[in-house]
Formats: sequence, C-alpha cells, structure tokens
Amino acid sequence: MTDQVLPGRHTPVGTGRAERYWDELTPYPPELPPRLRLFVAGAWRDLNDPAPELRRAVHAAFAGGRPDVRVWFSDGEVVGLVVAG
Repeated sequence: MTDQVLPGRHTPVGTGRAERYWDELTPYPPELPPRLRLFVAGAWRDLNDPAPELRRAVHAAFAGGRPDVRVWFSDGEVVGLVVAG
C-alpha cells in the first residue's frame, strides 16, 4: 500500500488490492445508500451507490478464485477502482 496526496484533495489516498467484499443489497438502516464494501489494506472501504455493472465485475472477479480488484481510497471511502482479468 502507498499513500499520496492527489491534486485538489486534502487527505492522503491509499492503494491496495481487495481481499474480500461485502455487498449490501438492502442497506440497514434504510436511509443509507446501498454500499459495496471492500476489505483493503486491513480495513473496510465503502463505495456508495455502485453501478450494477461495477457490482457484477467485482462479483465475477471474486467468483473466479483469484481476484484482481485494485482500490484507491481516502478516509474509508473508495475513490478509484479497477477490476483486472
């Protein structure tokens, strides 16, 4: 994992590979948006309101047995995501 500050951001951005995921299809409490949570660099990172195709890509990557899901995050929030494979 590396940390860097991107232009226009005041907090560092970390990077890493997702080891696990948690897909909240029906969030609780109901006021919260649906979230895709990715376990990266020892902590859960949130992606709110992920697009259906993004969800499918993450599911498929983990279903294949050797996921290559690269994540950029800041303050627990996913700010970038690449699914390779």
